[in-house]
Amino acid sequence: MLTIQGTKESVHAVATVNLNAVYDNGDQPDPTLGWPSTLTATANGVLVVDGYAPAITNRVLVTAQTNPAHNGIYRVIDAGSSTTPWFLKRYSDANNSDEGLAAKMVTGLLAFVRYGTVNGTSTWLSTTTVDVVGTDPNVWVRAHTALYAFAPSAKVWVVKADTFGVGKGTVNAVAVASTTTAPTTISYAIIYDNTTRPTASVDSSLVFGDVDSALAFYKPLIT
Repeated sequence: MLTIQGTKESVHAVATVNLNAVYDNGDQPDPTLGWPSTLTATANGVLVVDGYAPAITNRVLVTAQTNPAHNGIYRVIDAGSSTTPWFLKRYSDANNSDEGLAAKMVTGLLAFVRYGTVNGTSTWLSTTTVDVVGTDPNVWVRAHTALYAFAPSAKVWVVKADTFGVGKGTVNAVAVASTTTAPTTISYAIIYDNTTRPTASVDSSLVFGDVDSALAFYKPLIT
């Protein structure tokens, strides 16, 4: 099982083919700014990713560089033009700065993609931990678009017809059985508001965001 560690701020587009660019890992990282890694296009032209032209400050998830250590989440510094190459820099929340997990690239991070002809509205999952930026592989795979509906700390209603019916609780953790496009199992670790009930791992099909949906699912089980 792979535990979801967190969710990155959504990206505007995801690059699933190698971008023709020169990678510069920068000098030693600044303690607060992290690694100043950049990608600079090898030719002039506007950056287009999956049919979308990112604007300056947009976030781009790069997943298919020839050297996987050059992958990651980048900020558009220059979108490029007929006379200038496009220029990207690793985003501060994905460059191993001293912001802790908020910037650390670890296995189990999710990023939602806003735009794109093929991958718009898709979800991507990191499958490696990066200790040394520019050296360690930074691998992302497309995950199931409904990989999980509730993040840790979400309040949910759980159907457990064999024990207590419908109970209210808090998501403590999320787990999936695989990192492929069709996870075999998605489950939540639930801490119930009723403390007499132990923390339990519950299949996602039995977890709901509101009590009415939970009761609607539960009713046929008892009639």
